[in-house]
Amino acid sequence: LLWEHLLKHHVAERDAILAAILDYYNERIREIRADLESDLWYAGAAVSSEERLKRATERYGLRSQLYRLMAEQVHYRLRYRPREGFQQYYYYIKETTWAGRLSAMMELRDELLLFKRELEDGVEEDDPRLRNDIACECALRWIDRAIRRGKYDDAIATAEKIRSDVELQARFKNAGPGAEAELYLLQGRAYGYRGYLTRAKQLLEHAYETIIKPGVESDPFDKWRRDMLRAEILNDLGYVARQQGLLEPSVKRYKEAISLWRRIGKKANSEHANTLNNYAMVLAELGRYEQALRRCFDALEMRRRLGDDGPVAYSLNTLGLIEMRNDQPHGGLIRCRQALQIFRDLRLARGIGLACTAAAEALRRQALTREMYNPAEKRQSLDETTRLAEEAVRVFSVDVPERMRLIEARIEVGCDHRD
Repeated sequence: LLWEHLLKHHVAERDAILAAILDYYNERIREIRADLESDLWYAGAAVSSEERLKRATERYGLRSQLYRLMAEQVHYRLRYRPREGFQQYYYYIKETTWAGRLSAMMELRDELLLFKRELEDGVEEDDPRLRNDIACECALRWIDRAIRRGKYDDAIATAEKIRSDVELQARFKNAGPGAEAELYLLQGRAYGYRGYLTRAKQLLEHAYETIIKPGVESDPFDKWRRDMLRAEILNDLGYVARQQGLLEPSVKRYKEAISLWRRIGKKANSEHANTLNNYAMVLAELGRYEQALRRCFDALEMRRRLGDDGPVAYSLNTLGLIEMRNDQPHGGLIRCRQALQIFRDLRLARGIGLACTAAAEALRRQALTREMYNPAEKRQSLDETTRLAEEAVRVFSVDVPERMRLIEARIEVGCDHRD
């Protein structure tokens, strides 16, 4: 309607009109993020169930507004500056993916597909390269969506289908270098979560080699895509190295990724926070607790400002793990229980499994503090730790089949029975 009744008849003023519209969306998104940040209810974990339901309902309404505004902003930015619009979409799709907001992901994807049709139909000035980038991006998002749902085998199978699709392969060949690199990245990520670390590392290293080939920085758009993907690949390589017990190489990868995120800027804070969170955990395993806490609090603050509760809960759980490693199980238990409550409210299976394992370990360590508990209290606490650990085993056996996390959960069950 905007095109039919206004922009088509005022072509000279088109950019000014679109810029004014985008200013409106920038301000509204900023306001809603501020409201969400000021009302994060994880700190009120002890509130009544009625109050929790009321707050959760209010926040659901705010988040729904936020995601609708984000999709609409992408709609107009694609028509204002198409490649900037694609960048805006990419930042938002990463943010909503990390938050587990699948409906918001699909809204953003729909806007991208609509714009692609307009390019093909001549409504907008054609950009063949961007059309191919969009086609590849929409295919890749199905892999990412499966990963975030914990369907790692489905993600691997989807990647293989993309490779065997002749039409899509032609699109990947004619798109920028980032499309092929991201296909290897996502496939490597799925193998990494599934526990096939050698294969994951091979794919991730191939993705990195693909994105750093000479000549891929022919324009600013390619340079931006290269930096984003390099940082993501380095983050995943750090994760794989940590799972292999290679902590110093993991630190090196994370530090390289963080340097790139800082260069990209605040728009990539959802991914930057994820890397900081991972980096903090490795630092804790190396015994560098003060550094680990600083990095994790940085990640928590970034996630609070974005306004979604799921990522905040991941950082709270990591804070709890760090405090446990630093012989502070009581503080660690408080953090992990807060995280677990948020994950349960949001029905995020992977988060529930991680927080159950972490809370079980914290409660077990606390129960073994002799001067704090009598034998009956100790037994009661250990019974609860067993229930939590067994729930984590079920999550990582059935809901989200992650081999490494399943091993951790089973070890915790064994420790609970031993103690």
